[in-house]
Amino acid sequence: MTATSAYAKLSAADETRSSMRRVTKCAAEYELWLRRGRHVFAVANEGFTAPTVSIDQVGTSLTNCIEQKSYDGRSMSWLKMPELLFRGQLIEGMFRWAETGKYSNSFDENSEKFLNMDKSRKFMPIRQFGMCVVHLDPANSRAILSGPVAGDEEVRGYAALSPTFSQCVAPGETIQFSKSIIEGAVAEGLLVKILEERRANAQQSVH
Repeated sequence: MTATSAYAKLSAADETRSSMRRVTKCAAEYELWLRRGRHVFAVANEGFTAPTVSIDQVGTSLTNCIEQKSYDGRSMSWLKMPELLFRGQLIEGMFRWAETGKYSNSFDENSEKFLNMDKSRKFMPIRQFGMCVVHLDPANSRAILSGPVAGDEEVRGYAALSPTFSQCVAPGETIQFSKSIIEGAVAEGLLVKILEERRANAQQSVH
């Protein structure tokens, strides 16, 4: 089965994943272009407890993207998403734009706050999980994010990564192994890696 044929026969769950990818990538572009990611990084760090202005700005960007792309706003309502899923999808959108370097390859205070997220935050286990998966298998970590939803590249990537998932769950922690949650976590691990490289480059340029 080719990636194209797989994409043409998406299940309802995979169609939702595909729609969320397009919408959150669009919203991340809005936020990076207009505000250098300030509000989307705030939501990534604090979830639904982020300042109201950040929640509202990110929500506006998502709404604009849904309307522009003619998606069904009722089924794509970000307000109805569980917090962890919502956060992961936004981070995945940020990762896709960070990887392109289209807007900025610099390192700023928004990036610093994201990297320095308080270790007591409830999102730290999912970040550590994603960083672990990326460390053990960076190539297939990228594979599950780079191809079409349910395409051959994604299917092979998940098959290769499957053994690493249980290895990367910290003792006493529980991770919900849905594809959307895993992809958000892996995207976070990859985004952290990109931003750490940018911070190192910025520090070197100072010296």
